Amino acid sequence: MENDTLVRLIDYAALREKFQRRLDASNQGMLGEAYYSACLELIDEAPAVDAVELRHAMPVKFYSDPYTNRLFTTCSACDGKIGPKDKWCKHCGARMDGEDGDT
Repeated sequence: MENDTLVRLIDYAALREKFQRRLDASNQGMLGEAYYSACLELIDEAPAVDAVELRHAMPVKFYSDPYTNRLFTTCSACDGKIGPKDKWCKHCGARMDGEDGDT
């Protein structure tokens, strides 16, 4: 996997707490304290992402568009119109995996 395409969400508070405990328990003198303090600073300055919980849905109504004769379906989560082979709803972001409801 390439690093520029990998996004890994972490628990910020747990990571910061772990480094703080290491800093508090550090017996490595000024150099160790400086290292852990720098790590805490990097953690605090790290960019954040807006993440939302994954929604699951399933296609419900299949119908043909009367103007284009293209087949469409609707999302069970938002009733948005999507293509029959879409894996994600373009309106609400739900994954079309056959599960109905938010889990």
